[in-house]
Amino acid sequence: QWTGGEWLVVEADESDGTHLELPLYGTVLTNVEVDHLDHYGSFESIVDGFDRYLGQIEGPKIVCFDDPVARRLAAKHDAVTFGLGDGAEVRAVDLRAAKGAFTFDVVRRGEAVGTIALPMRGVHNVVNATGAIAMALEIGIDFEHIRHALERFGGVARRFDVRGVDRGATFVDDYAHLPSEIAAVLAAARDSGDG
Repeated sequence: QWTGGEWLVVEADESDGTHLELPLYGTVLTNVEVDHLDHYGSFESIVDGFDRYLGQIEGPKIVCFDDPVARRLAAKHDAVTFGLGDGAEVRAVDLRAAKGAFTFDVVRRGEAVGTIALPMRGVHNVVNATGAIAMALEIGIDFEHIRHALERFGGVARRFDVRGVDRGATFVDDYAHLPSEIAAVLAAARDSGDG
């Protein structure tokens, strides 16, 4: 939703190559994995598509350090890296799960930045939030504004939407459809800190 502000954020769709057609200033790249082979034909073509994509971005390139393919592309394109792993320029550390949410500390280039209380399940959401934090910091957003926005973020539709509870079973709607995504959602359900 565009609020009339200076920035417009879009989710670029690589499924048919349209991510290469967008006139983007900056980007956050979370991972590169086998998907949309009907369009690309091979994993090498997928990687090449993201290589070209990063090559046409003029502004900040924020790339996940935790994904090995994305990390290689980050090094090639002088990108800022984010994630959980040692070596990421913007890291989420000291993750604490409680009642379906995570609290974590943010470290940027070895310096403590602050603490985030993210009202979402799943380490994958912590990693995604860290990518958003890295981009916001790169474009000059004050950490307190970032913290406040993330602490109010309720997620997006079909991402761990609890649809109901019946006789002890909780029904969750989630769009996850790749093996890594399904594993992340199952881990989120198991490790949510709900007790």
